[in-house]
Amino acid sequence: MKLRLAILALTACFLHAAAAKAEDPGAWRSQHFTAHPLVGRIYSAALEAFVSEDALVRDAAAARYVLLGETHDNADHHLLQARVIAALAAAGRDPAVVFEMVSVDKAQALADHLAAHPNDAAGLGEALGWSASGWPAWPFYEPVARAALDAGLTLVAGDLDPSQRKRIGTQGFDAVPPEERAELALDQPLSEGAAADLENTLRISHCGMLPDAAVSAIFKVQRARDAALARAMLSSGERPAPCLLPAAVMRARTMPCRGICVPAIRRRRSSASDSRKWNRTRSIRAPTCRGKTVRGSLMVSRRSIIFGLRPRETSAIIART
Repeated sequence: MKLRLAILALTACFLHAAAAKAEDPGAWRSQHFTAHPLVGRIYSAALEAFVSEDALVRDAAAARYVLLGETHDNADHHLLQARVIAALAAAGRDPAVVFEMVSVDKAQALADHLAAHPNDAAGLGEALGWSASGWPAWPFYEPVARAALDAGLTLVAGDLDPSQRKRIGTQGFDAVPPEERAELALDQPLSEGAAADLENTLRISHCGMLPDAAVSAIFKVQRARDAALARAMLSSGERPAPCLLPAAVMRARTMPCRGICVPAIRRRRSSASDSRKWNRTRSIRAPTCRGKTVRGSLMVSRRSIIFGLRPRETSAIIART
């Protein structure tokens, strides 16, 4: 079956509450740039035109894999993630929801809590030991879990065990057993361009303050975590339904551009042509607003939709093949 992947990266440029219409800024949690005329609008890079929210939902519903990006401490992003999950369920889809924020060592705690309290999103954070996880407080994420549980969807732990992440940071990929290393495609080097893109992304995201040794360690951990999330999506996507991944905007935007998802998928689904097609990227021009370009170009995967562009802020993207 041909793989189809959608990416929805919800960044600080699109502050939009799940229960609110895009044109209703009074319902948003954040008031940052709410008066900007592009806030809440959805722009297709492929069509170079604005599209409706219904069109977005149809596109995501037709996809096999959907990445829901976020700025972790932005409440509106999580409300919008919940809105997308609810919309896909209402459209008749039954996706599994893979959480970047829940590591595989918490999988049993997740299963035990949901077995005892199937619809208890509020108590899930405590069951997962969320307060000690380092992620923003559980109320940020509760709407996402609630939307999934209300729709009867499956929640899946996606990230590597923290102890394994630590070992990879100090020992590199040698810390990963050979069989798992091959499963995660960590035995294959990234292309020169993909490696440079990931390294540059890491440097920028840390304000250029990381020493080279730290960049090298974080590079390996980031790549391994991306691969683990791709593996979780792939395993969940074997169901006759799509798979959703709420994750950091950096992962949602750049994993496909770097081809990170493809090696693990290709090993199980065996299509080299999918890999070649998915690795095509394009630099798109931003739309104009009142005769002025809102921002410069943005490197995205082959087919993309951009949300609510704002001055000096990253763009939100949905792409699929």
